[in-house]
Amino acid sequence: MRTRSSLRTLAVSFLGQILNLILLFVSRRLFVQCFTQEYLGVNGLFSNILTVLSLAELGIGTAMIHGLYRPAAIGDKAGICRLMNLYRVLYGAVGSVVLVLGIVLIPVLPYFVQESGIPGLRLIYCMYLFDTVAGYFLSYKQAVLAAYQEAWRTTAVTQAARSAQILLQMLVIVYLGNFYIYIAVQMCSQLTANIILSRIVSRRYPYLRENRKEYPARETIKELFREVWALSMHRLGGVVVSHTDNLIISTFRGLALVGIYSNYQMVLNSIRLMMSYIYNSFSPAIGNLAASKDWERIYEIFNALDLLLSLLYGWLALCLAALFNPFIRLYFGVDYVLPLPVVVLIVLDFHLHGMRQVILRFRDGMGLYWYDRYKPVAEIPLNLVISVVLVRYLGIAGVVTGTIISSLLTNFWIEPFVFFRYGVRKEWKHKFLQYYVCRMMHAAVLIVDSSVLLLLHMRLPVQNFADWTFWGIFCTVLYGLTAFLVFHRRREWKYLWTKGLEQWKALRRKMLW
Repeated sequence: MRTRSSLRTLAVSFLGQILNLILLFVSRRLFVQCFTQEYLGVNGLFSNILTVLSLAELGIGTAMIHGLYRPAAIGDKAGICRLMNLYRVLYGAVGSVVLVLGIVLIPVLPYFVQESGIPGLRLIYCMYLFDTVAGYFLSYKQAVLAAYQEAWRTTAVTQAARSAQILLQMLVIVYLGNFYIYIAVQMCSQLTANIILSRIVSRRYPYLRENRKEYPARETIKELFREVWALSMHRLGGVVVSHTDNLIISTFRGLALVGIYSNYQMVLNSIRLMMSYIYNSFSPAIGNLAASKDWERIYEIFNALDLLLSLLYGWLALCLAALFNPFIRLYFGVDYVLPLPVVVLIVLDFHLHGMRQVILRFRDGMGLYWYDRYKPVAEIPLNLVISVVLVRYLGIAGVVTGTIISSLLTNFWIEPFVFFRYGVRKEWKHKFLQYYVCRMMHAAVLIVDSSVLLLLHMRLPVQNFADWTFWGIFCTVLYGLTAFLVFHRRREWKYLWTKGLEQWKALRRKMLW
Protein backbone atom coordinates (compact mmCIF):
# COMPACT_ATOMS: atom_id res chain seq x y z
CA MET A 1 0.00 0.00 0.00
CA ARG A 2 2.79 2.42 0.91
CA THR A 3 4.69 1.72 -2.32
CA ARG A 4 1.56 1.99 -4.50
CA SER A 5 0.56 5.31 -2.95
CA SER A 6 4.09 6.69 -3.33
CA LEU A 7 4.32 5.63 -6.97
CA ARG A 8 0.90 7.10 -7.77
CA THR A 9 1.95 10.43 -6.28
CA LEU A 10 5.23 10.25 -8.17
CA ALA A 11 3.56 9.47 -11.52
CA VAL A 12 1.07 12.33 -11.22
CA SER A 13 3.83 14.71 -10.13
CA PHE A 14 6.18 13.86 -12.95
CA LEU A 15 3.64 13.97 -15.75
CA GLY A 16 2.38 17.35 -14.60
CA GLN A 17 5.82 18.78 -13.98
CA ILE A 18 7.20 17.74 -17.37
CA LEU A 19 4.34 19.58 -19.06
CA ASN A 20 4.81 22.61 -16.81
CA LEU A 21 8.56 22.57 -17.37
CA ILE A 22 8.10 22.82 -21.13
CA LEU A 23 5.56 25.61 -20.73
CA LEU A 24 7.78 27.42 -18.21
CA PHE A 25 10.77 27.56 -20.54
CA VAL A 26 8.64 28.86 -23.41
CA SER A 27 7.13 31.44 -21.07
CA ARG A 28 10.54 32.56 -19.77
CA ARG A 29 11.82 32.97 -23.34
CA LEU A 30 8.88 35.24 -24.10
CA PHE A 31 9.46 37.07 -20.79
CA VAL A 32 13.09 37.98 -21.51
CA GLN A 33 12.08 39.19 -24.97
CA CYS A 34 9.33 41.46 -23.61
CA PHE A 35 10.70 42.66 -20.26
CA THR A 36 14.14 43.80 -19.07
CA GLN A 37 16.54 41.98 -16.72
CA GLU A 38 15.27 44.14 -13.83
CA TYR A 39 11.79 42.60 -14.09
CA LEU A 40 13.33 39.14 -13.75
CA GLY A 41 15.17 40.43 -10.70
CA VAL A 42 11.96 41.79 -9.13
CA ASN A 43 10.36 38.36 -9.36
CA GLY A 44 13.27 36.68 -7.59
CA LEU A 45 13.75 39.45 -5.03
CA PHE A 46 10.15 39.71 -3.82
CA SER A 47 9.79 35.94 -3.73
CA ASN A 48 12.82 35.80 -1.43
CA ILE A 49 11.52 38.59 0.81
CA LEU A 50 8.18 36.86 1.31
CA THR A 51 9.87 33.53 1.91
CA VAL A 52 11.83 35.18 4.72
CA LEU A 53 8.56 36.55 6.12
CA SER A 54 7.13 33.03 6.01
CA LEU A 55 9.44 32.24 8.93
CA ALA A 56 6.34 33.11 10.95
CA GLU A 57 5.05 29.68 9.92
CA LEU A 58 7.69 28.21 12.28
CA GLY A 59 7.44 24.71 10.83
CA ILE A 60 3.81 24.26 11.86
CA GLY A 61 3.05 22.53 8.55
CA THR A 62 5.60 19.76 9.13
CA ALA A 63 4.43 19.29 12.72
CA MET A 64 0.84 19.11 11.45
CA ILE A 65 1.54 16.26 9.07
CA HIS A 66 3.70 14.37 11.57
CA GLY A 67 1.01 14.73 14.24
CA LEU A 68 -1.68 13.41 11.88
CA TYR A 69 0.14 10.23 10.79
CA ARG A 70 -0.78 8.16 13.83
CA PRO A 71 -4.48 9.11 14.21
CA ALA A 72 -4.91 8.61 10.43
CA ALA A 73 -3.27 5.18 10.61
CA ILE A 74 -5.57 3.98 13.42
CA GLY A 75 -8.72 5.72 12.15
CA ASP A 76 -9.03 8.17 15.05
CA LYS A 77 -11.38 10.69 13.38
CA ALA A 78 -12.03 12.59 16.60
CA GLY A 79 -8.29 13.05 17.15
CA ILE A 80 -7.85 14.31 13.59
CA CYS A 81 -10.71 16.81 14.08
CA ARG A 82 -9.15 18.21 17.23
CA LEU A 83 -5.75 18.59 15.60
CA MET A 84 -7.19 20.24 12.48
CA ASN A 85 -9.12 22.73 14.62
CA LEU A 86 -5.87 23.71 16.29
CA TYR A 87 -4.04 23.94 12.98
CA ARG A 88 -6.76 26.16 11.52
CA VAL A 89 -6.29 28.65 14.35
CA LEU A 90 -2.48 28.52 14.12
CA TYR A 91 -2.41 29.04 10.36
CA GLY A 92 -4.86 31.92 10.63
CA ALA A 93 -2.52 33.54 13.14
CA VAL A 94 0.49 32.93 10.88
CA GLY A 95 -1.28 34.50 7.90
CA SER A 96 -2.12 37.56 9.97
CA VAL A 97 1.46 37.93 11.22
CA VAL A 98 2.89 37.63 7.68
CA LEU A 99 0.41 40.27 6.47
CA VAL A 100 1.41 42.73 9.21
CA LEU A 101 5.15 42.14 8.72
CA GLY A 102 4.74 42.48 4.98
CA ILE A 103 2.99 45.83 5.33
CA VAL A 104 5.66 47.07 7.75
CA LEU A 105 8.34 46.35 5.13
CA ILE A 106 6.72 48.47 2.40
CA PRO A 107 8.46 51.78 3.32
CA VAL A 108 11.94 50.20 3.32
CA LEU A 109 11.68 48.33 0.01
CA PRO A 110 13.92 50.83 -1.85
CA TYR A 111 16.86 49.85 0.38
CA PHE A 112 16.83 46.36 -1.20
CA VAL A 113 16.75 47.66 -4.77
CA GLN A 114 19.62 49.43 -6.52
CA GLU A 115 19.10 51.57 -9.64
CA SER A 116 15.73 50.18 -10.65
CA GLY A 117 13.67 51.93 -13.30
CA ILE A 118 10.59 49.77 -12.67
CA PRO A 119 7.47 51.82 -11.82
CA GLY A 120 5.05 50.74 -9.11
CA LEU A 121 7.42 48.49 -7.15
CA ARG A 122 5.29 48.81 -4.02
CA LEU A 123 2.14 47.76 -5.90
CA ILE A 124 3.93 44.72 -7.33
CA TYR A 125 5.16 43.83 -3.85
CA CYS A 126 1.64 44.11 -2.41
CA MET A 127 0.36 41.71 -5.07
CA TYR A 128 3.02 39.17 -4.10
CA LEU A 129 2.14 39.72 -0.43
CA PHE A 130 -1.56 39.05 -0.99
CA ASP A 131 -0.74 35.88 -2.93
CA THR A 132 1.37 34.59 -0.01
CA VAL A 133 -1.04 35.52 2.79
CA ALA A 134 -4.12 34.05 1.09
CA GLY A 135 -2.49 30.62 1.01
CA TYR A 136 -2.23 30.39 4.80
CA PHE A 137 -5.99 30.62 5.29
CA LEU A 138 -6.76 27.82 2.83
CA SER A 139 -3.82 25.44 2.49
CA TYR A 140 -3.79 23.95 6.02
CA LYS A 141 -6.42 21.34 5.04
CA GLN A 142 -4.01 19.71 2.61
CA ALA A 143 -2.21 18.11 5.57
CA VAL A 144 -5.09 15.63 5.82
CA LEU A 145 -4.44 14.37 2.29
CA ALA A 146 -0.77 13.80 3.13
CA ALA A 147 -1.66 11.96 6.35
CA TYR A 148 -3.98 9.60 4.43
CA GLN A 149 -1.30 9.08 1.73
CA GLU A 150 -3.38 10.92 -0.88
CA ALA A 151 -0.88 13.66 -1.63
CA TRP A 152 -1.29 12.87 -5.33
CA ARG A 153 -4.59 14.75 -5.24
CA THR A 154 -2.80 17.88 -4.03
CA THR A 155 -0.20 17.46 -6.73
CA ALA A 156 -2.75 16.94 -9.50
CA VAL A 157 -4.67 20.12 -8.66
CA THR A 158 -1.60 22.29 -8.14
CA GLN A 159 -0.02 21.05 -11.37
CA ALA A 160 -3.20 21.72 -13.36
CA ALA A 161 -3.46 25.21 -11.88
CA ARG A 162 0.20 25.82 -12.63
CA SER A 163 -0.28 24.80 -16.27
CA ALA A 164 -3.25 27.15 -16.65
CA GLN A 165 -1.27 29.94 -14.98
CA ILE A 166 1.71 29.64 -17.33
CA LEU A 167 -0.50 29.50 -20.44
CA LEU A 168 -2.44 32.59 -19.36
CA GLN A 169 0.78 34.43 -18.50
CA MET A 170 2.14 33.65 -21.96
CA LEU A 171 -0.96 35.21 -23.50
CA VAL A 172 -0.52 38.26 -21.28
CA ILE A 173 3.11 38.66 -22.38
CA VAL A 174 2.33 38.29 -26.10
CA TYR A 175 -0.85 40.36 -26.34
CA LEU A 176 -0.71 42.79 -23.40
CA GLY A 177 2.91 43.07 -22.27
CA ASN A 178 1.65 44.15 -18.83
CA PHE A 179 3.66 42.98 -15.82
CA TYR A 180 0.88 43.80 -13.33
CA ILE A 181 -1.63 41.55 -15.12
CA TYR A 182 1.12 38.91 -15.35
CA ILE A 183 1.38 38.85 -11.54
CA ALA A 184 -2.42 39.00 -11.12
CA VAL A 185 -2.74 35.77 -13.13
CA GLN A 186 -0.30 34.09 -10.73
CA MET A 187 -2.33 35.26 -7.74
CA CYS A 188 -5.62 33.98 -9.14
CA SER A 189 -4.30 30.56 -10.17
CA GLN A 190 -2.79 29.75 -6.78
CA LEU A 191 -5.87 31.03 -4.97
CA THR A 192 -8.08 28.85 -7.18
CA ALA A 193 -5.95 25.76 -6.54
CA ASN A 194 -6.18 26.25 -2.76
CA ILE A 195 -9.96 26.70 -2.91
CA ILE A 196 -10.39 23.54 -4.99
CA LEU A 197 -8.22 21.48 -2.63
CA SER A 198 -10.07 22.83 0.39
CA ARG A 199 -13.36 21.65 -1.13
CA ILE A 200 -11.91 18.24 -2.01
CA VAL A 201 -10.87 17.71 1.60
CA SER A 202 -14.28 18.84 2.87
CA ARG A 203 -16.06 16.47 0.52
CA ARG A 204 -13.84 13.41 1.13
CA TYR A 205 -13.64 13.89 4.88
CA PRO A 206 -16.96 15.43 5.93
CA TYR A 207 -16.37 14.51 9.57
CA LEU A 208 -13.93 17.44 9.74
CA ARG A 209 -16.95 19.80 9.71
CA GLU A 210 -18.83 17.99 12.47
CA ASN A 211 -16.79 19.28 15.37
CA ARG A 212 -14.94 22.56 14.92
CA LYS A 213 -14.73 23.60 18.57
CA GLU A 214 -12.82 20.85 20.38
CA TYR A 215 -9.03 21.00 20.65
CA PRO A 216 -6.34 18.48 21.63
CA ALA A 217 -5.49 17.82 25.26
CA ARG A 218 -3.01 20.08 27.01
CA GLU A 219 -0.29 17.40 26.85
CA THR A 220 -0.73 17.02 23.08
CA ILE A 221 -0.54 20.78 22.56
CA LYS A 222 2.55 20.96 24.72
CA GLU A 223 4.24 18.24 22.65
CA LEU A 224 3.17 19.95 19.43
CA PHE A 225 4.72 23.25 20.46
CA ARG A 226 7.87 21.44 21.51
CA GLU A 227 8.11 20.09 17.94
CA VAL A 228 7.23 23.49 16.47
CA TRP A 229 10.04 25.08 18.48
CA ALA A 230 12.55 22.60 17.06
CA LEU A 231 11.16 22.94 13.54
CA SER A 232 11.20 26.73 13.75
CA MET A 233 14.95 26.62 14.23
CA HIS A 234 15.35 24.39 11.18
CA ARG A 235 13.05 26.59 9.14
CA LEU A 236 15.00 29.66 10.19
CA GLY A 237 18.22 28.09 8.95
CA GLY A 238 16.70 26.84 5.71
CA VAL A 239 15.10 30.18 4.82
CA VAL A 240 18.09 32.36 5.70
CA VAL A 241 20.57 30.13 3.88
CA SER A 242 18.47 29.39 0.78
CA HIS A 243 16.37 32.50 0.32
CA THR A 244 18.54 35.49 1.10
CA ASP A 245 20.88 35.18 -1.91
CA ASN A 246 18.81 37.50 -4.10
CA LEU A 247 18.47 40.00 -1.25
CA ILE A 248 22.24 40.17 -0.81
CA ILE A 249 22.96 40.34 -4.55
CA SER A 250 20.30 43.02 -5.14
CA THR A 251 21.52 45.13 -2.21
CA PHE A 252 25.21 45.06 -3.18
CA ARG A 253 25.19 44.40 -6.95
CA GLY A 254 21.78 45.49 -8.30
CA LEU A 255 18.61 43.96 -9.78
CA ALA A 256 20.14 43.31 -13.23
CA LEU A 257 22.53 40.69 -11.80
CA VAL A 258 19.63 39.12 -9.90
CA GLY A 259 17.81 38.92 -13.23
CA ILE A 260 20.72 37.06 -14.87
CA TYR A 261 21.02 34.71 -11.89
CA SER A 262 17.25 34.11 -11.93
CA ASN A 263 17.44 32.13 -15.19
CA TYR A 264 19.83 29.69 -13.55
CA GLN A 265 17.59 29.61 -10.49
CA MET A 266 14.55 28.93 -12.67
CA VAL A 267 16.22 25.85 -14.18
CA LEU A 268 17.45 24.61 -10.79
CA ASN A 269 14.13 25.28 -9.06
CA SER A 270 12.31 23.36 -11.78
CA ILE A 271 14.65 20.41 -11.30
CA ARG A 272 14.38 20.67 -7.51
CA LEU A 273 10.60 20.65 -7.80
CA MET A 274 10.66 17.51 -9.94
CA MET A 275 13.05 15.83 -7.53
CA SER A 276 10.96 16.92 -4.56
CA TYR A 277 8.05 14.99 -6.05
CA ILE A 278 10.19 11.87 -5.83
CA TYR A 279 11.20 12.14 -2.20
CA ASN A 280 7.99 13.85 -1.06
CA SER A 281 5.97 11.05 -2.64
CA PHE A 282 7.66 8.73 -0.16
CA SER A 283 7.30 11.05 2.86
CA PRO A 284 3.86 9.78 3.97
CA ALA A 285 5.11 6.18 3.60
CA ILE A 286 8.18 7.03 5.69
CA GLY A 287 5.96 8.54 8.40
CA ASN A 288 3.72 5.49 8.31
CA LEU A 289 6.74 3.16 8.50
CA ALA A 290 8.27 5.16 11.36
CA ALA A 291 5.08 4.66 13.38
CA SER A 292 5.74 0.89 13.24
CA LYS A 293 9.15 1.38 14.96
CA ASP A 294 10.66 -1.41 12.82
CA TRP A 295 14.19 0.02 12.96
CA GLU A 296 15.84 -2.57 10.69
CA ARG A 297 13.20 -2.06 8.02
CA ILE A 298 13.55 1.71 8.34
CA TYR A 299 17.32 1.44 7.81
CA GLU A 300 16.85 -0.86 4.80
CA ILE A 301 14.41 1.55 3.12
CA PHE A 302 16.67 4.49 3.94
CA ASN A 303 19.65 2.89 2.22
CA ALA A 304 17.61 2.10 -0.88
CA LEU A 305 16.15 5.60 -1.19
CA ASP A 306 19.49 7.22 -0.40
CA LEU A 307 21.18 5.30 -3.22
CA LEU A 308 18.35 6.14 -5.63
CA LEU A 309 18.41 9.87 -4.88
CA SER A 310 22.22 10.02 -4.77
CA LEU A 311 22.45 8.48 -8.24
CA LEU A 312 19.83 10.85 -9.62
CA TYR A 313 21.48 13.93 -8.12
CA GLY A 314 24.90 12.77 -9.30
CA TRP A 315 23.61 12.42 -12.87
CA LEU A 316 21.92 15.84 -12.67
CA ALA A 317 25.05 17.52 -11.33
CA LEU A 318 27.19 16.06 -14.12
CA CYS A 319 24.71 17.10 -16.82
CA LEU A 320 24.30 20.59 -15.37
CA ALA A 321 28.04 21.20 -15.17
CA ALA A 322 28.41 20.30 -18.85
CA LEU A 323 25.17 21.68 -20.30
CA PHE A 324 24.05 24.62 -18.14
CA ASN A 325 25.93 27.45 -19.84
CA PRO A 326 25.39 26.14 -23.40
CA PHE A 327 21.65 25.98 -22.72
CA ILE A 328 21.49 29.52 -21.29
CA ARG A 329 23.54 30.86 -24.22
CA LEU A 330 21.48 29.11 -26.89
CA TYR A 331 18.08 29.80 -25.33
CA PHE A 332 18.36 33.21 -23.65
CA GLY A 333 21.43 34.76 -25.28
CA VAL A 334 25.06 35.35 -24.41
CA ASP A 335 24.15 38.36 -22.21
CA TYR A 336 22.57 35.99 -19.68
CA VAL A 337 25.59 33.63 -19.33
CA LEU A 338 27.64 33.48 -16.12
CA PRO A 339 31.36 32.49 -16.00
CA LEU A 340 31.99 28.73 -15.82
CA PRO A 341 33.60 28.80 -12.31
CA VAL A 342 30.45 30.49 -10.98
CA VAL A 343 28.27 27.85 -12.63
CA VAL A 344 30.38 25.05 -11.13
CA LEU A 345 29.82 26.56 -7.66
CA ILE A 346 26.07 26.84 -8.32
CA VAL A 347 25.94 23.18 -9.39
CA LEU A 348 27.98 22.08 -6.35
CA ASP A 349 25.54 23.89 -4.05
CA PHE A 350 22.63 22.21 -5.86
CA HIS A 351 24.27 18.79 -5.48
CA LEU A 352 25.01 19.20 -1.76
CA HIS A 353 21.45 20.34 -1.13
CA GLY A 354 20.03 17.38 -3.02
CA MET A 355 22.16 14.79 -1.22
CA ARG A 356 20.62 15.91 2.10
CA GLN A 357 17.01 15.34 1.15
CA VAL A 358 16.58 11.68 2.06
CA ILE A 359 18.07 12.27 5.52
CA LEU A 360 15.71 15.22 6.01
CA ARG A 361 12.64 13.22 4.96
CA PHE A 362 13.46 10.49 7.47
CA ARG A 363 14.24 13.06 10.17
CA ASP A 364 10.86 14.73 9.69
CA GLY A 365 8.94 11.47 9.30
CA MET A 366 10.48 10.06 12.48
CA GLY A 367 10.18 13.32 14.43
CA LEU A 368 13.93 13.63 15.07
CA TYR A 369 14.17 17.37 14.46
CA TRP A 370 14.47 18.12 18.20
CA TYR A 371 17.99 16.70 18.40
CA ASP A 372 19.62 19.13 15.94
CA ARG A 373 17.45 22.15 16.66
CA TYR A 374 20.44 24.40 17.44
CA LYS A 375 22.29 23.62 14.19
CA PRO A 376 21.03 26.87 12.53
CA VAL A 377 22.67 28.89 15.33
CA ALA A 378 26.01 28.06 13.68
CA GLU A 379 24.81 27.77 10.08
CA ILE A 380 23.12 31.19 9.76
CA PRO A 381 25.98 33.48 10.88
CA LEU A 382 28.48 31.44 8.85
CA ASN A 383 26.38 31.82 5.73
CA LEU A 384 25.54 35.50 6.12
CA VAL A 385 29.02 36.68 7.12
CA ILE A 386 30.82 34.80 4.34
CA SER A 387 28.22 35.77 1.73
CA VAL A 388 28.16 39.48 2.61
CA VAL A 389 31.95 39.71 2.72
CA LEU A 390 32.56 37.82 -0.54
CA VAL A 391 29.69 39.30 -2.60
CA ARG A 392 31.58 42.61 -2.77
CA TYR A 393 34.53 40.94 -4.47
CA LEU A 394 33.11 37.86 -6.22
CA GLY A 395 29.46 38.74 -6.83
CA ILE A 396 27.22 35.67 -7.21
CA ALA A 397 30.19 33.34 -6.65
CA GLY A 398 30.76 34.87 -3.21
CA VAL A 399 27.14 34.36 -2.15
CA VAL A 400 27.08 30.74 -3.33
CA THR A 401 30.44 30.07 -1.66
CA GLY A 402 28.97 31.23 1.65
CA THR A 403 26.14 28.74 1.28
CA ILE A 404 28.49 25.87 0.41
CA ILE A 405 30.92 26.49 3.28
CA SER A 406 28.18 26.88 5.90
CA SER A 407 26.52 23.67 4.70
CA LEU A 408 29.73 21.64 4.79
CA LEU A 409 30.56 22.83 8.30
CA THR A 410 27.09 22.07 9.72
CA ASN A 411 24.52 20.08 7.69
CA PHE A 412 27.03 17.73 6.13
CA TRP A 413 27.77 15.93 9.40
CA ILE A 414 25.12 16.98 11.96
CA GLU A 415 22.05 15.74 10.06
CA PRO A 416 23.44 12.24 9.35
CA PHE A 417 24.70 12.01 12.94
CA VAL A 418 21.20 12.72 14.33
CA PHE A 419 19.54 10.21 12.01
CA PHE A 420 21.94 7.36 12.79
CA ARG A 421 22.28 8.13 16.51
CA TYR A 422 18.58 8.58 17.30
CA GLY A 423 16.83 6.96 14.33
CA VAL A 424 18.87 3.89 13.37
CA ARG A 425 20.21 3.31 16.90
CA LYS A 426 21.50 -0.26 16.53
CA GLU A 427 25.20 -0.31 15.55
CA TRP A 428 24.77 3.32 14.56
CA LYS A 429 28.48 4.25 14.63
CA HIS A 430 29.40 1.59 12.10
CA LYS A 431 26.48 2.53 9.85
CA PHE A 432 27.35 6.21 10.22
CA LEU A 433 30.84 5.55 8.85
CA GLN A 434 29.42 3.40 6.03
CA TYR A 435 27.26 6.34 5.01
CA TYR A 436 30.32 8.52 4.43
CA VAL A 437 32.18 5.77 2.62
CA CYS A 438 29.26 5.66 0.21
CA ARG A 439 29.41 9.47 -0.12
CA MET A 440 33.08 9.22 -1.05
CA MET A 441 32.26 6.64 -3.72
CA HIS A 442 29.66 8.96 -5.24
CA ALA A 443 32.16 11.84 -5.19
CA ALA A 444 34.79 9.67 -6.91
CA VAL A 445 32.34 8.78 -9.70
CA LEU A 446 31.57 12.46 -10.30
CA ILE A 447 35.25 13.50 -10.27
CA VAL A 448 36.23 10.82 -12.80
CA ASP A 449 33.29 11.56 -15.11
CA SER A 450 33.79 15.33 -14.85
CA SER A 451 37.45 14.97 -15.80
CA VAL A 452 36.53 12.95 -18.90
CA LEU A 453 33.89 15.49 -19.89
CA LEU A 454 36.22 18.45 -19.40
CA LEU A 455 38.87 16.95 -21.69
CA LEU A 456 36.34 16.17 -24.42
CA HIS A 457 34.27 19.32 -24.04
CA MET A 458 37.25 21.59 -24.68
CA ARG A 459 37.77 19.94 -28.08
CA LEU A 460 34.10 19.66 -29.08
CA PRO A 461 32.21 22.79 -27.94
CA VAL A 462 28.41 23.07 -28.14
CA GLN A 463 27.37 25.09 -31.19
CA ASN A 464 23.64 24.29 -31.43
CA PHE A 465 20.87 22.27 -29.77
CA ALA A 466 21.84 19.15 -31.72
CA ASP A 467 25.28 19.28 -30.10
CA TRP A 468 23.63 20.01 -26.76
CA THR A 469 21.43 16.92 -27.09
CA PHE A 470 24.42 14.77 -28.04
CA TRP A 471 26.31 15.88 -24.94
CA GLY A 472 23.27 15.21 -22.77
CA ILE A 473 23.09 11.63 -24.07
CA PHE A 474 26.84 11.22 -23.66
CA CYS A 475 26.72 12.45 -20.04
CA THR A 476 23.88 10.04 -19.28
CA VAL A 477 25.65 7.02 -20.79
CA LEU A 478 28.96 7.88 -19.17
CA TYR A 479 27.46 8.34 -15.70
CA GLY A 480 25.22 5.28 -16.06
CA LEU A 481 28.14 3.00 -16.94
CA THR A 482 30.38 4.37 -14.19
CA ALA A 483 27.66 4.17 -11.53
CA PHE A 484 26.78 0.61 -12.58
CA LEU A 485 30.40 -0.52 -12.28
CA VAL A 486 30.75 1.02 -8.82
CA PHE A 487 27.37 0.26 -7.22
CA HIS A 488 25.73 -2.74 -8.96
CA ARG A 489 26.91 -5.23 -6.32
CA ARG A 490 25.41 -3.31 -3.42
CA ARG A 491 22.34 -4.78 -1.74
CA GLU A 492 20.42 -1.49 -2.17
CA TRP A 493 20.94 -1.63 -5.95
CA LYS A 494 19.50 -5.15 -6.08
CA TYR A 495 16.59 -4.10 -3.87
CA LEU A 496 15.74 -1.17 -6.15
CA TRP A 497 16.04 -3.36 -9.25
CA THR A 498 13.72 -6.00 -7.78
CA LYS A 499 11.14 -3.43 -6.67
CA GLY A 500 11.27 -1.74 -10.05
CA LEU A 501 10.62 -5.02 -11.85
CA GLU A 502 7.71 -5.83 -9.51
CA GLN A 503 6.02 -2.51 -10.18
CA TRP A 504 6.65 -2.79 -13.93
CA LYS A 505 5.07 -6.27 -14.05
CA ALA A 506 2.10 -5.04 -12.02
CA LEU A 507 1.65 -2.11 -14.41
CA ARG A 508 1.81 -4.39 -17.44
CA ARG A 509 -0.82 -6.71 -15.96
CA LYS A 510 -3.16 -3.74 -15.43
CA MET A 511 -2.60 -2.47 -18.97
CA LEU A 512 -3.22 -5.91 -20.52
CA TRP A 513 -6.29 -6.45 -18.37
